[in-house]
Amino acid sequence: MAIQYVVVTKGNPANPTAPKKFYAQARSSGEVALRQIAKEISDMSTVSTIDTMAVLEALLQLIPKHLADGPDASGCAWENLAVLVSPLAATARKPKTGSLPV
Repeated sequence: MAIQYVVVTKGNPANPTAPKKFYAQARSSGEVALRQIAKEISDMSTVSTIDTMAVLEALLQLIPKHLADGPDASGCAWENLAVLVSPLAATARKPKTGSLPV
């Protein structure tokens, strides 16, 4: 499993004459539906897809409640899960695309 990325060029808005730098930007290969995740969980366990969906739906209802109460819920931002690549810049252009091991 690898994370696909593209290299993008960005300038410094505070200093337009500064040399542009190159950043890796994660490339999405699409979205996965909650129902698909439930099906995969069901396939690898003894829990039915319907029961798994019920648990996942309850989890999605409880996350905002607990976040509103103040504590951090690490790893629980299901609705906004995405891969982010560290914003380190390079001054030389590297390959336009590639993959990073996970």
